[in-house]
Formats: sequence, C-alpha cells, structure tokens
Amino acid sequence: MSAVGRRTGYRFTFFILAALAFPWLSLAQAQEESLQGRYPLSASSDVVGRMSIVEASADDTLLDLGLSNNVGYNAITQANPETSIWLPGEGARVLLPTRYVLPPGPREGIVINIAELRLYYYPSTRPGESASVETYPIGIGRMDWKTPLGTTQITAKVEQPSWYPPQSVIAEHAENGDILPRVVPPGPDNPLGDYAIILGIPGYLIHGTNRPDGVGMRVSHGCIRMLSDDIENLIYRVPKERRFD
Repeated sequence: MSAVGRRTGYRFTFFILAALAFPWLSLAQAQEESLQGRYPLSASSDVVGRMSIVEASADDTLLDLGLSNNVGYNAITQANPETSIWLPGEGARVLLPTRYVLPPGPREGIVINIAELRLYYYPSTRPGESASVETYPIGIGRMDWKTPLGTTQITAKVEQPSWYPPQSVIAEHAENGDILPRVVPPGPDNPLGDYAIILGIPGYLIHGTNRPDGVGMRVSHGCIRMLSDDIENLIYRVPKERRFD
C-alpha cells in the first residue's frame, strides 16, 4: 500500500434530503449546459442541471444508460419504473434524472448526500473564474452497515490500494462459505478498485470499485464507492493542504 497523498483539512458533510421531481429537456439541450456532471453555480438558485431523455440501442441495459450518463442504479430505475432493467429495447426513451438540488451548507469541499446517493464537489476557483459544482453517483452502506453521518477530513490518498478486510466482514463472508484472505492485493479482485481516499472516520474510505453495477445502490459495508473513472478524475484535484473548519 503506497500513500500518494497527505493529510488535508477537506470537509465531508453528510446530508439526508428528500427527492424532488422537475421538468426535463432533451439530452442535447442538457449537454449544452453540463459536461460530465459539472455545472455552474448560481447565488440565486440551489438547483443545477436539467432532466434529459436518451434513446436506447438494441444492446443497452438501463444500468448502462444510467452509468454512462452520470446516474446510478437506484436513480435510473426509479425514474423509469416501467422500463426493463436488462432490455429496454431499441428506441426506448429513457429519462435521465440529471437535475439536482444542492445540499444545504457551505459550498466548499466535498459533500455527500446519503439519501440521494450522490457526491458533490465544489472545486476552488481562481480570480476571474466562475464557481461550479461537480456531482457523481455513489454506492453507500447497506441498511445494516450504514455509512456514517458527520464532518471529517481526508487523511491520505492511495493509488493501487490493498484491502485489509475487518474481522466483522471476514466473519460475514465465512458464514456464507466465502473465506476471505487477510489481505487482498491490488488487482481485479480488489473491491477498492484503483484508488482510495482515506477519511478521518476510522475504517471508512471513498474508493473505486471492481463492481460498477453497485454504484447508486446501498451495497457496501459503509464505505463510499465511486466509478473508477470518477474517482480517478477527482482524487488528484482535491486540495491537499487547505483546511475547512
């Protein structure tokens, strides 16, 4: 395990919000406003993005369409309750729920909306730059392994992490006949993926995954999962030394 980052003071705040519904526009219109989940901030509004529509090809699954458009499993299936998850069908119109209510609180650092299963990142701006927010789908803890609420800090960033499963997880797997090793090295069998952000809450991480289908679901043992490309895009841009109290 080789740490590639240093302790920071970046704050993570976990909020629970109710879901809201909004009008939608075409995918082409929405793409004019946003690229890869990045939106300009407005001092007069807490809403970013727009609903959009995409047409499925013959080989698409609903999950494919969601993840390729920055939407996780729960959000895409709830937005399209009458659409087959595994075979929407060629030409099927799929609603992308890509309009978001920003979590309350300071617009700085990283904020996790537990109920929405989304991460919001407010990058620092230079003089003359406009403020913006980026948002990503995440997987969180199961109901019996809840992701904790609160404010914390990044303590390290790790590339190609090894996984040291805690005894509770080893015991749970053993009950199901799955014997876990004490250490899972980097590679395709490592559930942490290629990158991990270690938090100040002991035992909890934001990390990649070797099972992208679980992004947008409550499936982890409490850690926060991101798509591999998303955490790779995020991890090196989070400031290392700036502190937020």
